[in-house]
This record gives sequence, structure tokens and C-alpha cells, in this order.
Amino acid sequence: MDPTAIIEHLKKMFGTQSRTARYQLYRALFGSELTGNSPVGPYVNHIIDLIKELEKLGCKLGKELSKDLILQSCSEIFSQFVINFNMHKMDYDLHEMLNMLIDYENQLASEKKKRIVTLVGNFSKKKGKSKNKPKKNPTAPKGWCDQTQRQRRQS
Repeated sequence: MDPTAIIEHLKKMFGTQSRTARYQLYRALFGSELTGNSPVGPYVNHIIDLIKELEKLGCKLGKELSKDLILQSCSEIFSQFVINFNMHKMDYDLHEMLNMLIDYENQLASEKKKRIVTLVGNFSKKKGKSKNKPKKNPTAPKGWCDQTQRQRRQS
């Protein structure tokens, strides 16, 4: 048998399996979504793995479509990142974009901790009546009014 006939025979035998595998990969890829509190790193790595599996089966999605799939499937907390990414027309590969998303997620977490510390710090102060005597309002020293009135009269 010549090589082309062998390849055609193999395509007939395994073509339906690769079609099913492609369908399953597409379904997983297009149906995936990052949920609210899930970490972005493992999620995006999973998406990148699905894209690579599709490429092995001969289905290239392209750089832009791959990025768009990742960005659109991120949760709402990444909306500002998506806006900045698209506005600045950043040209990074998928792994660089993954690192940027992880950095952004860490930045959000640290800002959230700062807000919590600030709120807790504000509430930890005791409020209410103090045990010390209330301070008297400061008054002008005796004779001060008399001196200013004398100066006015002299002028």
C-alpha cells in the first residue's frame, strides 16, 4: 500500500473520534467561565491546555481569538483589566497574559485587605463616655478683653 492510501484509511477509521474529541474540547472551551472566588491561575492554565489540545487535532484558534476567549470568560472582577488590556492593544502571548491576570488578582486581594484593615482599625476605637472629666472650653485670659477695649478707646 502506498502512504497516501494508508493515511486515507486511518482518516476513515479515526476521523469520527477526532471529530468527537474536537467537539468536546470546543464545548469545554466555549462553555467555561471563571466563577467569583476561584483563582485565575489554574483556570487560565486549563483554558491554555484546551487550546493546545485543539491545535494538536489541527484546529488553530489563532492568537486573538484565544486571548478573547480567556478574557470574556473571566469573572466580573476582571472587567477593569479587560478594558485596559483591550484599550492599550497589548500584544502578549497567552502565558504572559496569564501572569498579568495573576498579578492583577493579587493586586485586588491586597487592596481588599487594606480596606478591611482600615475598616477594622476605625471600629476598634472605643466610643462612648470617657472616664476622664470633660475638658473646659478654653477661655481668654483675664484682663485680655479689658486690654483690647482700652486700645480701641485710645484709637
